[in-house]
Amino acid sequence: MNLLEPRVAQLFTAIGCQLAAEEEDLSGLMLVVAERLERPGVPVAAAIGTVAGKTAELLQFCVNSEHRLVGIGRQVLMHWCAEAARRGAMRAVASYPLQADSLLANSLLANSVASEATTSLISAAEVLQGCGFTPVGRSMLRELLVYSGE
Repeated sequence: MNLLEPRVAQLFTAIGCQLAAEEEDLSGLMLVVAERLERPGVPVAAAIGTVAGKTAELLQFCVNSEHRLVGIGRQVLMHWCAEAARRGAMRAVASYPLQADSLLANSLLANSVASEATTSLISAAEVLQGCGFTPVGRSMLRELLVYSGE
């Protein structure tokens, strides 16, 4: 079974991310995709990970190069965390280095006017910290708000 729609898989592979094409148990897989309103079906950003018990793991995150620095990356990551909480996770973990470390940094700078030269110096860890993650060893951890279902 293919995990991702072809266009979403293409978004990840365009930045050099290698994702598993098959998975035996899909029950914990979590994918958040952003599309442009005027072009439904064409993904511009995506976050993929898993939820197991009380922990969600962010496996990869990317934003199309034409849509960076406008806040869409932060929105996708925040929706991913909210969905993880809705599924019962109390914490989100991102182990690094992620495959597209510098691209991740560029993609998450919400509403930033920083130049490309500046953003390329920002690590994925720094960007995740800006989204509420804190360093714990070689990982980043974020406590999630408890979802009440109401």
